[in-house]
Amino acid sequence: MKQIIGFAGFGLACLNSLFSILALALKVWMEKGDGYESRTYGLWKSCYETPQVSKCDDIPPVAQVLVFRGFVAVGMVLMFGAAVTAGLRVFLMKDRRILYLATVGLSSAAGFCLLIGFAAYASYSGDLIDIGFTYVGGFGLCVVAWLFSWIQAGIFFVHGRLPESPA
Repeated sequence: MKQIIGFAGFGLACLNSLFSILALALKVWMEKGDGYESRTYGLWKSCYETPQVSKCDDIPPVAQVLVFRGFVAVGMVLMFGAAVTAGLRVFLMKDRRILYLATVGLSSAAGFCLLIGFAAYASYSGDLIDIGFTYVGGFGLCVVAWLFSWIQAGIFFVHGRLPESPA
């Protein structure tokens, strides 16, 4: 049972690392389109497209923009760390308690960073929701990565508390 929970936690950590990468890399976090024109906003660029014109501009690095970019990036790095420590705990160093604690701590910290990142983005872009924009791809993956990071922390907390099974 303990081995199965460990495998599930490691798989979730790897999947969550992928979600964190995609959340940071996708260029569309919000969009609005009506068939003729389309506007998109992400962490790095805002784009405007019509059949005749396609233009993208960098989002200026003001303080609030730097906050959500930074927290999402730190959350991604912490998820990588959680995936590495989870892999070490499950496959190589099964008797090291410090890896169990590190995995739970890194997963929880990644969850907090991702939560702050997407909450800051939602606060920054709240006026756009009022005029018809919707949250899409990158924002959704950030929310899923936040949720999965806390689930992963719970899985590894349970994994670390289970007694060793007789082999």
